[in-house]
Amino acid sequence: MNPDRYQELFERSADANLIIVGERFVDCNAATLVMLGYASKQEMLNVHPSMLSPEYQPDGQLSYEKANTMIQLALARGSNRFEWYHRRANGEIFPVEVLLTAIPDAGEQMLHVVWREIGARKHAEQALRDSRDQLAAIFEATHEGILVLDADSGEPLNMNHALHTMLNLGSGDSPAACRALLPRELTVDALHASMADAPSGIAPLSVLMRRHDGRAFHAEVQSSPLTLQGRNCLIVVIRDVSERVQRESRSRHAQKLEAIGTLAGGIAHDFNNILASMLGYTELVLERLPVGSMEHEDLSEVVRSGQRAVELVRQILTFSRHTTSAVTRLDLHSSIRDVLQMLRSTLPSTVHIDQDLAVGSWVMADETQMQQVVMNLCTNAFHAMESTGGTLRIRLRDVELDDESLPHGLSCGSHLELLVHDTGCGISPEVLPHVFDPYFTTKPQGKGSGLGLAMVEGIIKEHGGAITVSSCPGQGTRFRVLLPRAAGADTAPRPTSDAQPVLAGGPERILVVDDEPMVAELVRKTLEKLGYRVRTFTDSTRALAHFKDNPMAFDLVLTDQTMPNLTGYELARALLALRPELPIVLCTGFSSSIPEAKALELGIRAYLLKPTSRVELAHVVRRVLDS
Repeated sequence: MNPDRYQELFERSADANLIIVGERFVDCNAATLVMLGYASKQEMLNVHPSMLSPEYQPDGQLSYEKANTMIQLALARGSNRFEWYHRRANGEIFPVEVLLTAIPDAGEQMLHVVWREIGARKHAEQALRDSRDQLAAIFEATHEGILVLDADSGEPLNMNHALHTMLNLGSGDSPAACRALLPRELTVDALHASMADAPSGIAPLSVLMRRHDGRAFHAEVQSSPLTLQGRNCLIVVIRDVSERVQRESRSRHAQKLEAIGTLAGGIAHDFNNILASMLGYTELVLERLPVGSMEHEDLSEVVRSGQRAVELVRQILTFSRHTTSAVTRLDLHSSIRDVLQMLRSTLPSTVHIDQDLAVGSWVMADETQMQQVVMNLCTNAFHAMESTGGTLRIRLRDVELDDESLPHGLSCGSHLELLVHDTGCGISPEVLPHVFDPYFTTKPQGKGSGLGLAMVEGIIKEHGGAITVSSCPGQGTRFRVLLPRAAGADTAPRPTSDAQPVLAGGPERILVVDDEPMVAELVRKTLEKLGYRVRTFTDSTRALAHFKDNPMAFDLVLTDQTMPNLTGYELARALLALRPELPIVLCTGFSSSIPEAKALELGIRAYLLKPTSRVELAHVVRRVLDS
């Protein structure tokens, strides 16, 4: 190159250009003075090169030693490019990119030096690193699982700690380990299709996923396309919504129970009226037959069947009603027997029940919840034997627990042990640890919610007990329930007698109100046989109008609760407003719409559950009149 042309380029370059011979500067351009802050070229050339660097470079090396290394590399290679930190005249340290070029044939060591200031670039690079660090921190800190997929092959490229934990992967598992756990809705083809259908291009999905140990969980998924380092990717955000789904399911379950309870209450009212007529008229006929006759025995069996129907209605309402826990001293033997009696009619003939229940098995428990426990355990057993048939064995006995046989959470002492054992298909070792997990189920869709055994475990723990399960595939499953035995002496069974009770009557005047004509007529006949004078109404508004004409015409009012126009409670309130001391007896089915306490608070003297036997009716009427 022409020397003049070279000198022109040297002087006009925007980068600092210098010539070093040996260990001293012999020339520099104007850009050097501007960069370093020196007033003149002469001042600059008088500075030793070592004075333009801090003592140490950022990597910890002495600047003097590192500079010699860089110079030797430039001499050996012909040139050397690297980054360096220099010092301005005012002491400020700043970064530059250095290009050292050896000048050959100079007779001594000569270098052409070019410095390009890179402070702005360094700031940009640091900002980029900070941004990447922040994104990485967010990526790892977020509670949602994040998965990065190759948009073409579907290969998992990266995942965060939340997803690693969510899927229960091992500490050494790479992102590729989650590929086998992704449902078909999360394949790249399915994700591309769902994003194409989404107006925003971000596809929201609800999917059922499985963890590495096989447990299922509900997830909400959003996916969107992204280019990372020139590679087409899909970002998949996975949120575990199992708790929310459980809350919603519990709410729906509660609403369903409430609806069932309302429906059952209405059915019970109608059914009870039928039972009341059937039982009442049968008892009237029994009074006219000699005890011990064939006719008396046959009709007595009709009464017993009707009483079983009454108990069945009570049980249906017990299971359908969503009530708070009411812990009482409970004979578990009787509760289990009642549940099994109700279940027998639903079982196929291929399933046999073998029961051995110790009598006098008392616990402090809520009867409804204990019946739910037995119902759920037996239902699970039936499902396990549904296709093959088998035997359901139920054992209830007293056990004494000591330190060696003590399950976790229980105290030593007297307990009741309930064993429910089926001969069905059994449970695999992989599934067995999860049978009490909420929403864990191996049943086909529509066959179970996965809540039954979780509810059973919760009820048992609330009552201070424990439940365990053991199973062998192909041989059946056994559940063992332990509950603390209630203290105190067992209650002996009540004695029964075939003798006809003596019923007290009287001449009092009684107003009977029931919208069911058969029931009203039955009550009239029953009370008139006892000597009472009875007037019946099947319309509550007409009964109230008649009472208003002569409030002192009756000594007692017997009214049904569930009636059109005025309910029994509303009628009683109107009657008591006219005559506060009037004795009133309220009859109701098993509906809890008017609790006994509320009825008594109004001034109602007695509260009868329908269907009422003639003995109970006679005793209550006489007691209220005498009081």
